This record gives sequence, structure tokens and C-alpha cells, in this order.
Amino acid sequence: MAVSCTVTACSADPAPEPSQTLRTDLTGAEHRALAERFRRAVEGMVRADSLPGAVAAYALPTGRVGVASAGFADFESGARMGPHHRMPAGSIGKTFVAATVLALAQEGLVELDAPVASYLGGPPYSDLPGFDQITIRQLLTHSSGLVDHVADEDFGALVAGLLAAGDPDASIAPPQLVRTIVDDPPLFSPGEGFSYTDTGFVLLGLTVEAVTGTTFYEVLQHRVLDPHGLEQTTPSARHVPYLATGYLDPANAFGLPHRIVVDGAMVINPDIEYTGGGLTSNAGDLAAWARILYRGDAFAEPYLDELLGSAVPRSPEVGAGEYGLGVFIDQTQLGRAYGHTGWFPGYNSMVSYYPEFDIAIAIQVNRDFGNRLSAHRDDLAMLLLSALSPDGMP
Repeated sequence: MAVSCTVTACSADPAPEPSQTLRTDLTGAEHRALAERFRRAVEGMVRADSLPGAVAAYALPTGRVGVASAGFADFESGARMGPHHRMPAGSIGKTFVAATVLALAQEGLVELDAPVASYLGGPPYSDLPGFDQITIRQLLTHSSGLVDHVADEDFGALVAGLLAAGDPDASIAPPQLVRTIVDDPPLFSPGEGFSYTDTGFVLLGLTVEAVTGTTFYEVLQHRVLDPHGLEQTTPSARHVPYLATGYLDPANAFGLPHRIVVDGAMVINPDIEYTGGGLTSNAGDLAAWARILYRGDAFAEPYLDELLGSAVPRSPEVGAGEYGLGVFIDQTQLGRAYGHTGWFPGYNSMVSYYPEFDIAIAIQVNRDFGNRLSAHRDDLAMLLLSALSPDGMP
């Protein structure tokens, strides 16, 4: 069930300068000791939650990234999970979509407060309720009032049709995703609430393609991935190098098999996500990206005022906190954190940046249910702080 909440003015300040002085002069031996402690903590996480496997990473104030793994990349074959393994990042892809839109806004190709109808016209887009009033900013903050096609019966029927057809390479075109909700009434008037919807980000991806004349992924590659050396982050596909096998809840709503990868390939084409997610990545890339994005280093021009200052309050069912332009803003035991969660059948991911300490944590696990990533994220961050704090304490 979709739930909305009233949008009021928020005080999501730009990322502050780190307020805690942490050591940046660790010796080689100290770095190795930290990496080993982190690895043991990841092993403990896998044991505590009975996970098939996990890859986790950290990014330090120096920019140094460490990656650790534990458990199995393929439980049945006994293949161990390695730091190099990759998984679909789910809705963490929204952080890349938002960054790409912000880059285009800086170039004058997109206006954040312009109606999306300025860039997309005709059916099925013009058939959406309130389409001519919904702005780009409202799509980025899930305040458009549109329902989420992922929860719509028509989308479920499309997925079931793909499975029944037996062609794992078949996909669903982005306009088809939008078309599934054209008959659904809006949850609220644009700008008057919050309701998480992948459909809004599908519209953003289509807008990027409309204003650039090329694919979203080409724009992302040129403006984000290549400049920051994020080589392990690529468009989701059935076959990707070092893909860990994902495991689903047997009672999943889409009728997918418990094991999503067979003979090294997904049993369904993951590009049906499009820009609701749409990327396969590695925890090391995700941690590095979070620190780059939320420090304000993604682009030469300032953008954090827009990214964080546009935040709206989230509905309780999504969790306390705010949502900026493709970013969850949370209060944690370590203060404010910026980041995102990601779910794709068989996988869970989470990435967070702690601005008070200038560190980032990313976790990816190859199971999509029964996970406690938020708690483990904070525990891993505390481990970092205990090693980096001058007095040995966070």
C-alpha cells in the first residue's frame, strides 16, 4: 500500500566540513591491521545473519578504499565470495541518476523546477495523472504523487509474461513501465506528499535521453563513471563478470526461482529496472562513489545545496528522516548520514557517507530478505572510527 506524508519546509543543510579530527597518517602496518579487523567484522556479519555471502567496503578521509568479503558467491558450488564480486545495486542507482540530472542542470540542459512535460510529450507520459504539473525536482524527491509501477499488478503481469515466455533476454521497454500506471489515480497533488516510486526515476532517465539524444548509460559513463574511475559499475545485464549468485525469498511476489543466477547468468533480464536502479556494482565502487558525491566532489561546480537542500520528510513506512535528490538523509548513532539502499531480486545493498567523519561504508549481500544492513553499516563505521580516532575511541 502506498503511503503519503505532508511535505513541509526542511532544513537539509549542505554537507558540513568534518567536525571530528581523524588520523590520516596510518602506517602500512596500521592499514593492514584495520583491513583485517574489517574483514573479521564482515565474517561476523555473515555468521550473525546466516547470509550466503557479503562484500563490504570503506572509504577513508584520505580517499583510500578497502574491500572485504565473506561467505559464498555461490552456495551450491562452494565458490567463495571475493572482494571482486559484483551484484545488482538496486535503487542505489538512483544516486547516479540524480547526479546525472544535476550535471545536466549545471549545463543548462535541464531545469529542476520545470515540468517534466517540457521534455517528454505524448502517450504514455501525457496520460499520467497530473503530468503537466510534475516537476523534475518532484520526481527526484518522490513527491510527484505517482504510484510505483513495481507494486502495480500490471507490472507483475509483465514480469510473469517474461518468465512464461522462457526468453531470459527479453525485457520491458521503459515506456511500457510507465504505461502500467496511467490508469492509477495520483496519491496526492504534485509537491504535497511523499511516496517512493521507481516510475519517477524511469521518467528521469527518459528525460536525460530526450535532452541529450543518447542513452542514459552513455551520459552516465561520460559524466560520472569515467571521470571518477568507477570501473566496476556498469549497466545491469544477465552476464557480467564476477556476478555473485543471488538468493530470493521462495515466497517472492514475482514467482522467481529461489536462485536468480544459473550457469553464470541471471534467469531474468535485469535491465527491466532501467533507471529505477539499473546498475551492477561492487562495494568498493559504491563506497568510493558515496564519498565523492556527498563531499561535493562529483562535479567542478557546487551542487550540494540542491542535492541535500531540496529534502522532504519521508513517510513513516519508509523510515524516519528526509529524502533529497536521490538521497536518503538519516540520523544515526554516528550523526547524520547520506546514502541509499538498494534491492533487486536476490540482493540487498546499502551505502552511506558520514559527513562528520568523512568516511563511507558500503555493503552488498546476495540475499534479498532477512537482512540487517543498517545495523551492520553503523557497526562497521564504528570500527573505522575506533582505528582512526587519535585516542582510539570514536
